[in-house]
Amino acid sequence: MTLFAFLDIETTGLSPDDDHILEIAWLITDSKLETLTPLRSHISEHSQGEWQDIWSQLQSNEPVRHMHQESGLLNAIRSHKAWPLSASALQFRDDIENARRQLGDHDGTKHSVHLAGLSISFDRDFLKKDPTWALFFDNDVLGVSLHHRLLDLSSLKMFLTARGVPWDKAVNSQPHRASNDVLETLAQARSFWELLTPLTEEEN
Repeated sequence: MTLFAFLDIETTGLSPDDDHILEIAWLITDSKLETLTPLRSHISEHSQGEWQDIWSQLQSNEPVRHMHQESGLLNAIRSHKAWPLSASALQFRDDIENARRQLGDHDGTKHSVHLAGLSISFDRDFLKKDPTWALFFDNDVLGVSLHHRLLDLSSLKMFLTARGVPWDKAVNSQPHRASNDVLETLAQARSFWELLTPLTEEEN
């Protein structure tokens, strides 16, 4: 069976090699999109030198700076406790293990874990640059191995649109905050689930 890790990050730009993760959020669902863990959201901790680089990047990238200013992320960075990405990774691991316990994993049988989100490969590429998060992709040393297959809702949007199938866009009252974007993506996935439900009813 499958677990979906709905996840989103906010960054200083588009390059995993040069830009930085500012915020990360996630929640875990079962294969029927029922929530198994709380919504987690953390401002990412950085060294003083990294913060100098971050502010320099934001100063030189006006659209991204404006986006994070409008969303309230820049104010949150100044006022909220920051978490090292390694600590976020360990909490993510604990959430996966908790979700598995709820679903009755036993005898070494584990539900596979798939990242889910909008253009989720973007988030995955950034996470792979962090030494702790990278362990989820390369091996099972932390007890969790993320499957190489992704649930990319952006691709499904394009496919349905190309086929001429009408679909409803999930509402996000405050976009470009990681937690809100996670909730939007989950709502979008549930909307698509309902859209496809008549197909399975016809089979039955």
